[in-house]
Amino acid sequence: MIEKLTKRQIDKLDHYVHRYTTELLTLQSTDEEIRKSCYKLYELCGIKTLKMVLIADNPLHAQIIANYIENNQVRSQVSNQVRYQVRYQVRYQVWDQVRSQVGSQVWDQVRSQVWDQVEDQVWSQVRYQVRSQVSNQVWSQVEDLKKYETSFYGNIGDYYWTAFFEFFKNETDIKIDPKFDTWLGIIQSGIYDMIQFDSVIIAIRNPLEVNYDTDGKLKDGISIKFSGLEYLSIDQKIITDPEIKQWYHDFDGNIDRVKQMIRLMGVKV
Repeated sequence: MIEKLTKRQIDKLDHYVHRYTTELLTLQSTDEEIRKSCYKLYELCGIKTLKMVLIADNPLHAQIIANYIENNQVRSQVSNQVRYQVRYQVRYQVWDQVRSQVGSQVWDQVRSQVWDQVEDQVWSQVRYQVRSQVSNQVWSQVEDLKKYETSFYGNIGDYYWTAFFEFFKNETDIKIDPKFDTWLGIIQSGIYDMIQFDSVIIAIRNPLEVNYDTDGKLKDGISIKFSGLEYLSIDQKIITDPEIKQWYHDFDGNIDRVKQMIRLMGVKV
């Protein structure tokens, strides 16, 4: 039972916060790396129907691609199945393995300094803000686009609990289920989020930039920047490049326009 952290372990806590709030959050991976991670995720979850991974530069592009492929060939979303498998095969197993070998003081100390900080900066600020702005500012203007749910697991929202358990894996002698190593490879592969169908995953690349102030809060002005899309600080307007912005205003539900838009993003359809 670990009842107290060593000085070396305490000094390492900030490393995991920085790694997950800065380094991994803007990691830019190759298409091949992203695709491999998507296949590994479905393999981990026992889903054998995946045939294709499409890669979107930002969350809005992902929604457009989802509308196109669903209109042309109906596919069911499997995010609930992924949620169940990751939760019970990875997260809860690792939780039990670590919790049974760590005293309350150490658990609370690492949770406060790693879990809570990463959760606040990544989940509560970045992911929440992007999802809110996509929902509130895009779907209020583009009624003909169907909104697809993004993943429960397999996105930056998993950073906080992953960082927490990776600390114990790397900095203590606790033996953790090998599936957690597979999970680390998936979650650290430069994927911001996914839309998960049974045979297709639409993987969204990480943002190019995320800018915090000295208090760990998103800066005023342009705080999150994806390729082809910039987000201002909360409650301010989305800026898109003129071609995409005009396309949203002109959208009339014609699937050929959706197909054209996907081609502009460099995805073959």
